[in-house]
Amino acid sequence: MKVEVGEISSVRRTLTIEVSEEDVKKEFARAYTDLRKRVRVPGFRPGKAPHSLLERKYADVVAEDVVLKLVPDYSRRAVKESGMSPIMVEFPSIDHKSIHTDKAFSFTTTIEIKPNFKMNDINGIPLSKETRKITAEDEEKALDALRHRQATLHEVTEERETVEGDFVSVDISGFVGGRPIEALTQTGVLVHLGSKSSYMGVELDAQLTAQRKGDTIDVTGTYPKDSSHSDLSGKPVALAIHVRAVKASVLPELDDEFATDLGLTSLGELKQKVREGLEVQLKRDTEKLYKDQLVKHLVDTHTFDIPPSLLQEEMALAMQHVEHDHQHEHGDDDGSEKQDKLRTLRANIQETAMAQVKARLILDAIAKEQGFTLSDDEIETEYRSLAEQMKLSVAEVKRKVHAGGDRGVERLKARLLHLKAIQHVYDNAHIQD
Repeated sequence: MKVEVGEISSVRRTLTIEVSEEDVKKEFARAYTDLRKRVRVPGFRPGKAPHSLLERKYADVVAEDVVLKLVPDYSRRAVKESGMSPIMVEFPSIDHKSIHTDKAFSFTTTIEIKPNFKMNDINGIPLSKETRKITAEDEEKALDALRHRQATLHEVTEERETVEGDFVSVDISGFVGGRPIEALTQTGVLVHLGSKSSYMGVELDAQLTAQRKGDTIDVTGTYPKDSSHSDLSGKPVALAIHVRAVKASVLPELDDEFATDLGLTSLGELKQKVREGLEVQLKRDTEKLYKDQLVKHLVDTHTFDIPPSLLQEEMALAMQHVEHDHQHEHGDDDGSEKQDKLRTLRANIQETAMAQVKARLILDAIAKEQGFTLSDDEIETEYRSLAEQMKLSVAEVKRKVHAGGDRGVERLKARLLHLKAIQHVYDNAHIQD
């Protein structure tokens, strides 16, 4: 095998590979041997059809088989021999008529590699000191949030219209073409007015505000894309929303009794615990802000080409999230307003995606330069952390990660190494007074 390396750009290479005539002949012989075992030719016992007959009838099939075997196999061998670690290998599409049994076979494979760039000095990067402190207003907001989490719902008995902040219990019936749809029927759904909840693309705040117990609101939505109900996907849905009850949130008094209900001895101890929690959160937020500034500094001060496949992958993932969030908020409405908004989002995504890919490549380089590695315990701890965040079992989280194949596991490990890399930069940064 002969290999000639060409350069398209700093992150794209070509490998022009020549397979010898001898190896081509061997591969054709293998292909015809396999074919002879599989096909049945009238007048001949299985496996006994003459080569000349097989060649007349199946020459194109065999040639295609040989190409499909040689191209990936020899591309992988060439990549290995070149010593490069490609991000992506792009196998060429080759017409089987270009290969012949008695001739050497040449083709060109394109690969993408990580950019090779000079790392700037990452020690002592200056950071403007963050001076924000916990205020009395912060403490009041935290205590108020705690009261809201401990609030109880009481049914409103007075005759009045619903207002923002109310909790409205509703029954929902859905119809498509006048036919009731069981999947759209829900009973006792609790909607918090002001939370921007939606159902079938209908924003419920506007519909349920200024209503009374016993009212029924008729609105039209759109059934979302659903493989289990493909007959309904995208169809107009008529919704009848009946107000069963109106409830208001009643907050507990901020006193010693409230503190003891939370397992503390006094209101003073509760306030102290809240302040300590705010200080811890402020420290975390400040560190994150510093690290975000450091990542931006690294991106802004390093110049190199970004592999197109990494950028495309990042943009595709970002668009999936954007479209999922948009569908969740607005259903499957394909109106011009939605399409205009998505076009704007797509335009903004490329710039963000480029910065994110660039940051990862820089952090890769720092992790490699510093010799950072991951232990089995660190990886297992990350699985447990993800399981807690996602409220899933560790086994289920592992299944989801491994469902992405080697790429999924590599992403998880890369993220952990990136955290070590940026922590190293942060530990060596200079926070100015």
